[in-house]
Amino acid sequence: MGQGPRQLAFGKNAVYVTNYNSSDLYEIDTRRTRVVGSPLPLPVNPYAVSVEGDTIWVASVAEN
Repeated sequence: MGQGPRQLAFGKNAVYVTNYNSSDLYEIDTRRTRVVGSPLPLPVNPYAVSVEGDTIWVASVAEN
C-alpha cells in the first residue's frame, strides 16, 4: 500500500492505511480483500488515522 505504510484504522468492513512517504490514504474492503478506488491524497506525512462511524480522521504535520 503506497510508500511507507504508517498507521491502520479499522472501520465496518474496511481497513484504512495511511502512507507517510506518499501522503495518501488507502481503503481496503475486508470482505473482498481488495483496495477500494484510488488512494486519497493527504497533507504531508500523515502520522495518525482513526475511524468513528462514517467519519475518518487523519492527522498530519502542518504545511508551511
